[in-house]
Amino acid sequence: MTLWNPQHTVDDLHELQSLLFDFLVSLPAEAWSHKTGARDKDWTVQETVAHLLSISRLFQQGVQAALTDTKVSIPHLTRREDLRDFNQHEIARLSSHTPDELIDLLRESFADVLTTISQLTPDDYEKTADIYVYNRPTRVIDLVDFQLSHAGIIHASQIGRSESTYTPIWRHYSDAMTHRMMDRYFRHFSYAYWNKLTGDLRGAIQFQIGANEADRWYLWVSPNGSWAHHGVSEEIPLFTATVRDADVLFSIFTMHTSIENALTESTLVIHGHYPASLTLLSYFSASPPKRPLSDG
Repeated sequence: MTLWNPQHTVDDLHELQSLLFDFLVSLPAEAWSHKTGARDKDWTVQETVAHLLSISRLFQQGVQAALTDTKVSIPHLTRREDLRDFNQHEIARLSSHTPDELIDLLRESFADVLTTISQLTPDDYEKTADIYVYNRPTRVIDLVDFQLSHAGIIHASQIGRSESTYTPIWRHYSDAMTHRMMDRYFRHFSYAYWNKLTGDLRGAIQFQIGANEADRWYLWVSPNGSWAHHGVSEEIPLFTATVRDADVLFSIFTMHTSIENALTESTLVIHGHYPASLTLLSYFSASPPKRPLSDG
């Protein structure tokens, strides 16, 4: 069970909004049509912000469903494999808004989250709803916290990638918020594990972020799913990933830098005898992994 402090989430959401919206309102009009990557399929800045809005609303739908003990009903989304089509549909629909309208709508969505937090009771925290994009139904406190990890980590590099002077907003978080964002990210990461494709594999993946003993987490994987835990696994891990700091952690898993570069520069070091360690990490993703786990 996560010891959740609602005030921390409120404070961090305010900090994220300040950084995110300061950047978005500073963008010149032409920047919104810039691609966020070199691939044809990469989204524009406008499409990326439309996606942030879409997923923020999806998380809120999940919270309301959990609190009312009802099922989430979402067009185009009934199973994990539908997520890509759902994203394309929602991005196309919401991108019809102007940049200013998208900013205002995203502000409204975050304001709704803050209102929701103010109304939660401890009895609500562990309630769950299936939003059909993860390996299991999602807790209310995770759906709330994933507002931060989704906008503040997963897409925090992407939104500014086309601007030469941009640095990911996570580099501006306070130390306390950075620690909490790592915890949110590992919880988010665990829900993205494709357990149905990994057979009978079970065990721990240990992470050490920097030299601080407080910055240790492990992911427990099994045929039933994956769960994130703060601290050190009592079991011998499948492998241990030692990461120089939070910036490297976030950069690797948002493709701001490549795993290959991090390994070459020794900002990421893998310890252990699990030959498919890097392949296994690719099984924590929004889309089904492309490489079979047997690939070492």
